[in-house]
Amino acid sequence: MILGLSGILMIPFTMAFLVPIIVPIAAVVFGHVAHGQLKRNPTQTGNGMMLTGLITGYIVLGMAVLMAILIIVMLLIFGSLLSLPGFMNFS
Repeated sequence: MILGLSGILMIPFTMAFLVPIIVPIAAVVFGHVAHGQLKRNPTQTGNGMMLTGLITGYIVLGMAVLMAILIIVMLLIFGSLLSLPGFMNFS
């Protein structure tokens, strides 16, 4: 749960640096580990925390992937615009 929620707080950094993608991946992995433990031992509590970690981890991971795709597309568009004659020619 903590990793998923901290992943939400790192969304602005994901847009800029693409480094905090590790946190939501860890949230998803640990959420699935907790899910397996809760299935094996039904007397344990923590189902809500496991579910929160999984949901927030997947949401942030999806948003990070979308932002990475958006950045790549923007770089490709800007790169193709730079090759046009007269683009950014201020003289």
